[in-house]
Amino acid sequence: MIYVFHGSDSFSRSEALKKLKAELDADGMLASNTTRLDARQATPRDVVAACDTVSMFGGRRLVIVEGALNQAGGRGGSRQSRRKQAEAADERSPWWALVDYASRIPE
Repeated sequence: MIYVFHGSDSFSRSEALKKLKAELDADGMLASNTTRLDARQATPRDVVAACDTVSMFGGRRLVIVEGALNQAGGRGGSRQSRRKQAEAADERSPWWALVDYASRIPE
């Protein structure tokens, strides 16, 4: 599953992430199965590697990528301008490769 927490209210984003962590941590192993990446320093390949890593002891795995939308050029704009961005495949940021990868992530 993929969750996107976006918006200028950092407190609400933080609270939403805390709630998600609590829901996913039924076995108490989430802390050891969590990877946090900063999109300004990580590459899409780093994100894929983190997602593909098998979780320890078979529990849930959580990969948090902070700033991914900014790296993908997702800083708002009109629906039409976003559509034009999506259609311009040759000019896309490498982060757009995650869109294809995300469709293959098991739930």
